[in-house]
Amino acid sequence: MLKLRQINNPDLFLNKTALVVGVKFLEEIDEFYDEFLDDKKGFQFGAGFDKYNIEKNINFLYSAIAVAEKYWLGVVINLEKRNITAFNCAAMKFTDASLVPYVNAYAMALPFMIRYFFKDVSMDTSKFSIKIVSEGFPQVTSL
Repeated sequence: MLKLRQINNPDLFLNKTALVVGVKFLEEIDEFYDEFLDDKKGFQFGAGFDKYNIEKNINFLYSAIAVAEKYWLGVVINLEKRNITAFNCAAMKFTDASLVPYVNAYAMALPFMIRYFFKDVSMDTSKFSIKIVSEGFPQVTSL
């Protein structure tokens, strides 16, 4: 599937500041998350994230989050501006506010993951801001 997206959207994949990490990326946060550290200043992640080639020149990650096991919430993670924009294509079913809890855990864990990828303990680990967008694109009328 990713190969087909790459063939149909070559400019996106030539952009060296953006990385399409796919759905599995955020799901693996749940799988590889081991514990919130005792010092309450970080997360402990298990092995498994090394396969993602996230380098310091990457500013954007494209992924998705499963919502209520029926719906995919597309997300753009802006590493430079430290925010997550989620696109609500089912606003008739889910209010923007009802989607925030789905994104919130990632907004908290991602700064620690990025610090883990970059091996930079001085990196800011404060929570990413969240923006839910539901206007300006077609909406799903039923799920």
